[in-house]
Amino acid sequence: MAGIQLHEVNAGYRETRVLDSVDLSLDQGFNVVLGPNGCGKTTLFRVGVGILEPSAGEVLIGGENPHETPDTKREVSYLPHRPVLTNGLSIRENLELWGQMQNVPQERRDRRIDELADRFGFDDLLDREAGGLSRGQSQRASIGQALLTDPSVLFLDEATTGLDPIIAKDIREYLERLGRERTVVYSTHNLEEANQLADRLVVMRDGHVAFDEQIDTVRDQFLERPEVGVDVGDPERAREILSEMGYDPSRTDGYLTFEKQQDHEIGEIATELTNGGVDVRDIKTMSNTVESLYERVEVEQ
Repeated sequence: MAGIQLHEVNAGYRETRVLDSVDLSLDQGFNVVLGPNGCGKTTLFRVGVGILEPSAGEVLIGGENPHETPDTKREVSYLPHRPVLTNGLSIRENLELWGQMQNVPQERRDRRIDELADRFGFDDLLDREAGGLSRGQSQRASIGQALLTDPSVLFLDEATTGLDPIIAKDIREYLERLGRERTVVYSTHNLEEANQLADRLVVMRDGHVAFDEQIDTVRDQFLERPEVGVDVGDPERAREILSEMGYDPSRTDGYLTFEKQQDHEIGEIATELTNGGVDVRDIKTMSNTVESLYERVEVEQ
């Protein structure tokens, strides 16, 4: 399975350097890239797919330099932040043209177009002109176009932006499954989405990699004492029981919240409250691992 390696990469536009000595290896799984606007995420993606050649350093796709061996670019597909469909052509014509440019045989191309249109709900839009579509419709068709070649490596820049929440959820679930068997590199400003999808987390800051770690390691670090929230029928009685267990709960969005001690399981806390006569309507971990990490990286920078 192809992966992406960047070794001491500098890249930018004319005299403006955007990436500064970026050293990064993106392998099979769901690699989520975070960072504020202007930090270099889009430039990283353009370098990673072989569109933009670095001014220094080296980028490898499956171990090959795409600027020396252009055919390696066929392993990679890229969905920019803005839909890439050509106005004046129908959705089907856009996808057919892209398939032709990527040398996808016609029979396979036609089959994939129908499969993807059905999967992402734009089958009724195939004969519509691209310029007349809504943002969400264009985005769904653009995701289909990015997947047309069945790439080994997929770069997605804010893929669910502008989508209906139900459709966005469905696409996230599909992409999550995709990441189990290929390399997905995914940028987002949605920290909850990042928390759900990431196998690996990369945080960009001012053109360099400020953080790079597997999500399991991040969770081990940030969930040593996770914040727990309980929704109860008798908050005062619940406070008494929690105090006896060594907690000092506060009120957050209707929940009593507190940092869980390592020697207590969530189920044990719920049992203690129930045995004490408290109606426990809900109990859950409140912490967002990615949000906690991102806030810490921002402060340290």
